[in-house]
Amino acid sequence: KLEVLLRKMNKNVEHLISNDTLQVKRSDDEFGKLGNVFYEMTVRIKEYYQKITDYELEKTMLETQLLQERFNPHFLYNTLSTMRWITEDKRVRDVVDSMVKYYRIALNKGSSIITIRQEMEMIREYLKLQKFAYGKEFESDIRIEEGIGDEPVMKHLLQPVVENAVLHGLSGMEEGGVIRIRARRQGEDIVFEISDNGAGMEPAKIEQIMSGAQDGKFIGYGIKNILKRMETFYGGRYGFEIDSAPGRGTTIILRIS
Repeated sequence: KLEVLLRKMNKNVEHLISNDTLQVKRSDDEFGKLGNVFYEMTVRIKEYYQKITDYELEKTMLETQLLQERFNPHFLYNTLSTMRWITEDKRVRDVVDSMVKYYRIALNKGSSIITIRQEMEMIREYLKLQKFAYGKEFESDIRIEEGIGDEPVMKHLLQPVVENAVLHGLSGMEEGGVIRIRARRQGEDIVFEISDNGAGMEPAKIEQIMSGAQDGKFIGYGIKNILKRMETFYGGRYGFEIDSAPGRGTTIILRIS
Protein backbone atom coordinates (compact mmCIF):
# COMPACT_ATOMS: atom_id res chain seq x y z
CA LYS A 1 0.00 0.00 0.00
CA LEU A 2 2.82 2.38 0.84
CA GLU A 3 4.52 1.64 -2.47
CA VAL A 4 1.30 2.35 -4.41
CA LEU A 5 0.80 5.61 -2.51
CA LEU A 6 4.39 6.73 -3.12
CA ARG A 7 4.06 6.01 -6.84
CA LYS A 8 0.96 8.18 -6.99
CA MET A 9 2.70 10.96 -5.07
CA ASN A 10 5.88 10.79 -7.15
CA LYS A 11 4.41 12.86 -9.99
CA ASN A 12 4.82 16.48 -11.01
CA VAL A 13 2.07 18.96 -10.11
CA GLU A 14 0.66 19.17 -13.64
CA HIS A 15 0.20 15.41 -13.78
CA LEU A 16 -1.43 15.31 -10.38
CA ILE A 17 -4.07 17.95 -11.13
CA SER A 18 -4.86 16.56 -14.57
CA ASN A 19 -5.14 12.93 -13.48
CA ASP A 20 -8.57 11.66 -12.43
CA THR A 21 -7.33 8.22 -11.37
CA LEU A 22 -5.48 9.20 -8.21
CA GLN A 23 -8.10 8.02 -5.76
CA VAL A 24 -6.82 5.24 -3.56
CA LYS A 25 -8.74 2.32 -2.12
CA ARG A 26 -10.30 3.37 1.13
CA SER A 27 -9.22 1.50 4.24
CA ASP A 28 -9.04 2.18 7.94
CA ASP A 29 -5.33 1.58 8.43
CA GLU A 30 -2.65 4.27 8.48
CA PHE A 31 -1.79 3.96 4.77
CA GLY A 32 -5.45 4.22 3.79
CA LYS A 33 -5.88 7.37 5.87
CA LEU A 34 -2.76 8.90 4.31
CA GLY A 35 -4.06 8.02 0.85
CA ASN A 36 -7.47 9.54 1.54
CA VAL A 37 -5.95 12.79 2.82
CA PHE A 38 -3.63 12.94 -0.19
CA TYR A 39 -6.55 12.40 -2.57
CA GLU A 40 -8.71 15.08 -0.92
CA MET A 41 -5.80 17.51 -0.93
CA THR A 42 -5.22 16.85 -4.64
CA VAL A 43 -8.91 17.47 -5.40
CA ARG A 44 -8.79 20.79 -3.52
CA ILE A 45 -5.63 21.84 -5.36
CA LYS A 46 -7.27 20.94 -8.65
CA GLU A 47 -10.31 23.09 -7.80
CA TYR A 48 -8.12 26.06 -6.82
CA TYR A 49 -6.01 25.61 -9.94
CA GLN A 50 -9.16 25.73 -12.09
CA LYS A 51 -10.35 28.90 -10.33
CA ILE A 52 -6.97 30.56 -10.84
CA THR A 53 -7.01 29.56 -14.52
CA ASP A 54 -10.50 31.03 -14.93
CA TYR A 55 -9.48 34.27 -13.18
CA GLU A 56 -6.35 34.59 -15.33
CA LEU A 57 -8.42 34.07 -18.49
CA GLU A 58 -10.95 36.67 -17.39
CA LYS A 59 -8.14 39.08 -16.48
CA THR A 60 -6.54 38.61 -19.92
CA MET A 61 -9.88 39.25 -21.63
CA LEU A 62 -10.46 42.41 -19.59
CA GLU A 63 -6.94 43.67 -20.31
CA THR A 64 -7.47 43.06 -24.03
CA GLN A 65 -10.78 44.89 -23.93
CA LEU A 66 -9.19 47.80 -22.08
CA LEU A 67 -6.40 48.07 -24.66
CA GLN A 68 -8.97 48.11 -27.45
CA GLU A 69 -10.88 50.92 -25.77
CA ARG A 70 -7.84 53.11 -25.05
CA PHE A 71 -8.17 55.54 -27.90
CA ASN A 72 -7.27 59.20 -27.72
CA PRO A 73 -10.32 60.98 -26.23
CA HIS A 74 -9.15 64.34 -27.59
CA PHE A 75 -10.08 63.16 -31.08
CA LEU A 76 -13.62 62.54 -29.86
CA TYR A 77 -13.85 65.88 -28.05
CA ASN A 78 -12.47 67.83 -31.01
CA THR A 79 -14.88 66.14 -33.40
CA LEU A 80 -17.87 66.85 -31.16
CA SER A 81 -16.78 70.46 -30.67
CA THR A 82 -16.59 70.92 -34.43
CA MET A 83 -20.08 69.46 -34.81
CA ARG A 84 -21.35 71.85 -32.16
CA TRP A 85 -20.04 74.96 -33.86
CA ILE A 86 -21.20 74.12 -37.40
CA THR A 87 -24.82 73.60 -36.42
CA GLU A 88 -27.36 76.25 -35.54
CA ASP A 89 -29.81 73.77 -34.04
CA LYS A 90 -29.89 74.35 -30.27
CA ARG A 91 -31.08 70.80 -29.60
CA VAL A 92 -28.07 69.39 -31.43
CA ARG A 93 -25.73 71.69 -29.51
CA ASP A 94 -27.26 70.59 -26.21
CA VAL A 95 -26.85 66.94 -27.18
CA VAL A 96 -23.20 67.46 -28.14
CA ASP A 97 -22.56 69.23 -24.83
CA SER A 98 -24.10 66.29 -22.97
CA MET A 99 -22.01 63.81 -24.95
CA VAL A 100 -18.79 65.69 -24.17
CA LYS A 101 -19.62 65.87 -20.45
CA TYR A 102 -20.65 62.22 -20.40
CA TYR A 103 -17.53 60.88 -22.11
CA ARG A 104 -15.15 63.07 -20.11
CA ILE A 105 -16.33 61.19 -17.02
CA ALA A 106 -16.87 57.80 -18.71
CA LEU A 107 -13.36 57.64 -20.18
CA ASN A 108 -11.73 59.02 -17.03
CA LYS A 109 -8.22 57.99 -18.11
CA GLY A 110 -9.18 54.32 -18.09
CA SER A 111 -10.02 54.29 -14.37
CA SER A 112 -12.85 52.00 -13.25
CA ILE A 113 -13.44 53.93 -10.01
CA ILE A 114 -15.00 57.39 -9.83
CA THR A 115 -16.82 59.41 -7.17
CA ILE A 116 -20.54 59.19 -6.50
CA ARG A 117 -20.85 62.81 -7.65
CA GLN A 118 -19.22 61.94 -10.99
CA GLU A 119 -21.43 58.88 -11.41
CA MET A 120 -24.52 61.03 -10.85
CA GLU A 121 -23.28 63.72 -13.24
CA MET A 122 -22.74 61.05 -15.87
CA ILE A 123 -26.26 59.68 -15.28
CA ARG A 124 -27.71 63.19 -15.59
CA GLU A 125 -26.14 63.66 -19.03
CA TYR A 126 -27.05 60.09 -19.99
CA LEU A 127 -30.73 60.79 -19.30
CA LYS A 128 -30.58 63.87 -21.53
CA LEU A 129 -29.15 61.72 -24.33
CA GLN A 130 -31.88 59.12 -23.79
CA LYS A 131 -34.58 61.75 -24.17
CA PHE A 132 -33.05 62.89 -27.44
CA ALA A 133 -32.30 59.43 -28.85
CA TYR A 134 -35.68 57.84 -28.11
CA GLY A 135 -37.89 60.93 -28.17
CA LYS A 136 -39.09 60.16 -24.65
CA GLU A 137 -40.48 62.87 -22.41
CA PHE A 138 -40.03 62.24 -18.72
CA GLU A 139 -38.81 64.01 -15.60
CA SER A 140 -35.71 63.05 -13.64
CA ASP A 141 -34.87 63.83 -10.03
CA ILE A 142 -31.33 63.04 -8.85
CA ARG A 143 -30.25 63.67 -5.26
CA ILE A 144 -27.11 62.85 -3.28
CA GLU A 145 -27.09 62.97 0.50
CA GLU A 146 -24.71 65.61 1.78
CA GLY A 147 -21.27 64.30 2.66
CA ILE A 148 -21.08 61.26 0.37
CA GLY A 149 -20.45 62.90 -3.02
CA ASP A 150 -16.71 62.21 -2.88
CA GLU A 151 -17.09 58.55 -1.87
CA PRO A 152 -15.64 56.12 -4.48
CA VAL A 153 -17.93 53.92 -6.52
CA MET A 154 -17.59 51.48 -9.40
CA LYS A 155 -18.04 53.35 -12.68
CA HIS A 156 -21.27 52.60 -14.56
CA LEU A 157 -22.77 50.93 -11.50
CA LEU A 158 -26.09 52.73 -11.97
CA GLN A 159 -26.33 53.31 -15.72
CA PRO A 160 -27.61 49.82 -16.69
CA VAL A 161 -30.30 50.08 -14.02
CA VAL A 162 -31.26 53.58 -15.13
CA GLU A 163 -31.38 52.40 -18.74
CA ASN A 164 -33.80 49.66 -17.74
CA ALA A 165 -35.99 52.15 -15.87
CA VAL A 166 -36.23 54.38 -18.95
CA LEU A 167 -36.64 51.74 -21.67
CA HIS A 168 -38.73 49.20 -19.75
CA GLY A 169 -40.09 50.87 -16.63
CA LEU A 170 -41.55 53.83 -18.53
CA SER A 171 -42.40 51.78 -21.60
CA GLY A 172 -45.74 52.83 -23.07
CA MET A 173 -45.98 56.09 -21.09
CA GLU A 174 -46.46 59.04 -23.41
CA GLU A 175 -46.20 61.56 -20.60
CA GLY A 176 -45.93 61.82 -16.83
CA GLY A 177 -42.95 59.49 -16.50
CA VAL A 178 -40.58 60.13 -13.60
CA ILE A 179 -37.16 58.65 -12.82
CA ARG A 180 -35.90 59.22 -9.28
CA ILE A 181 -32.34 58.43 -8.23
CA ARG A 182 -31.14 58.70 -4.64
CA ALA A 183 -27.78 58.10 -2.99
CA ARG A 184 -27.63 58.00 0.80
CA ARG A 185 -25.61 56.56 3.64
CA GLN A 186 -27.13 53.87 5.82
CA GLY A 187 -24.83 52.92 8.66
CA GLU A 188 -21.54 51.93 7.05
CA ASP A 189 -23.20 51.26 3.68
CA ILE A 190 -23.98 53.44 0.68
CA VAL A 191 -27.46 52.82 -0.73
CA PHE A 192 -28.64 53.75 -4.22
CA GLU A 193 -32.31 53.73 -5.18
CA ILE A 194 -33.48 54.01 -8.79
CA SER A 195 -37.25 54.37 -9.06
CA ASP A 196 -39.75 54.76 -11.87
CA ASN A 197 -43.50 55.30 -11.80
CA GLY A 198 -44.21 52.83 -14.59
CA ALA A 199 -46.43 49.78 -14.73
CA GLY A 200 -44.46 47.72 -12.20
CA MET A 201 -43.98 43.97 -12.15
CA GLU A 202 -45.62 40.85 -10.80
CA PRO A 203 -43.79 38.92 -8.04
CA ALA A 204 -43.24 36.00 -10.42
CA LYS A 205 -41.39 38.24 -12.88
CA ILE A 206 -39.23 39.69 -10.10
CA GLU A 207 -38.28 36.16 -9.05
CA GLN A 208 -37.39 35.27 -12.64
CA ILE A 209 -35.20 38.35 -12.96
CA MET A 210 -33.38 37.76 -9.67
CA SER A 211 -32.73 34.13 -10.61
CA GLY A 212 -31.36 35.16 -14.00
CA ALA A 213 -34.13 33.38 -15.92
CA GLN A 214 -34.86 36.59 -17.86
CA ASP A 215 -31.21 37.47 -18.35
CA GLY A 216 -30.89 39.61 -21.48
CA LYS A 217 -34.39 41.11 -21.21
CA PHE A 218 -33.49 43.04 -18.09
CA ILE A 219 -31.00 45.90 -18.16
CA GLY A 220 -29.33 45.19 -21.48
CA TYR A 221 -26.19 43.73 -19.91
CA GLY A 222 -28.17 41.13 -17.96
CA ILE A 223 -28.68 40.82 -14.25
CA LYS A 224 -25.91 38.23 -13.96
CA ASN A 225 -23.40 40.65 -15.45
CA ILE A 226 -24.33 43.40 -12.99
CA LEU A 227 -24.12 41.09 -10.01
CA LYS A 228 -20.81 39.70 -11.27
CA ARG A 229 -19.30 43.18 -11.50
CA MET A 230 -20.54 44.06 -8.02
CA GLU A 231 -19.15 40.81 -6.65
CA THR A 232 -15.78 41.48 -8.30
CA PHE A 233 -15.49 45.00 -6.89
CA TYR A 234 -17.19 44.62 -3.51
CA GLY A 235 -16.89 40.91 -2.72
CA GLY A 236 -19.76 39.84 -0.48
CA ARG A 237 -20.31 43.40 0.73
CA TYR A 238 -23.09 44.30 -1.69
CA GLY A 239 -26.83 43.90 -2.12
CA PHE A 240 -29.35 44.03 -4.96
CA GLU A 241 -33.10 44.21 -4.42
CA ILE A 242 -36.18 44.80 -6.57
CA ASP A 243 -39.25 46.39 -4.98
CA SER A 244 -42.15 46.46 -7.41
CA ALA A 245 -45.83 45.76 -7.81
CA PRO A 246 -48.31 46.22 -10.68
CA GLY A 247 -49.53 49.79 -10.84
CA ARG A 248 -46.98 51.34 -8.49
CA GLY A 249 -43.72 51.34 -10.44
CA THR A 250 -40.39 49.75 -9.65
CA THR A 251 -37.51 50.56 -7.31
CA ILE A 252 -34.09 48.95 -7.68
CA ILE A 253 -31.95 49.10 -4.54
CA LEU A 254 -28.18 48.66 -4.74
CA ARG A 255 -26.14 48.52 -1.56
CA ILE A 256 -22.36 48.71 -1.33
CA SER A 257 -20.08 48.72 1.71
